[in-house]
Amino acid sequence: MGAIWARFAAVILAAGLVLATADVSQADKLTEQNMTQKDFDEITKIDTTGPGQANVKPLGPIHDLNDAELQTMKAAHGVKLIKGKQWKKMSPAERGKAIRDLSSKIGKDTALVIEVPSGNVWSLDAARYVQMDQGKSIRPWHESERQALPKAVKADPVLKQEDRRNDSTVRIGTAFKF
Repeated sequence: MGAIWARFAAVILAAGLVLATADVSQADKLTEQNMTQKDFDEITKIDTTGPGQANVKPLGPIHDLNDAELQTMKAAHGVKLIKGKQWKKMSPAERGKAIRDLSSKIGKDTALVIEVPSGNVWSLDAARYVQMDQGKSIRPWHESERQALPKAVKADPVLKQEDRRNDSTVRIGTAFKF
């Protein structure tokens, strides 16, 4: 009988750990709603101290593209040059080198933009970028929007890590003491 209870306790413990892990992964998903100024700065940070910096085109930060904006970007012959996951793994120095390399291969009249918070880097004709901006078919980040972001995320007292979940998320607190 004791072995059955031990297995039952192990199953309950494993289920609790799975729930806690799922809760943590939800907390780590970065969106515009839970992003901070620090997150914004980390995503857009590029080291511009390397050689050939005169050739580096600045990246215009834009809000993540929704489905309609994505179709407009593709219709404007926008090309995704770097995927967001790859961009976020790069150091600022690696990003600077990548942008220098790309800038040397693309035309002078090409705009480079970065989706924030996803990190996708796009290139498109600068005149088309201006048209899209004026036509409101993309949404550039303005400094006032960046300043309106919270400076930091509160830490979850149980998990001892940043808690990015919004207040409507159901939280299951799990604390184990042996």
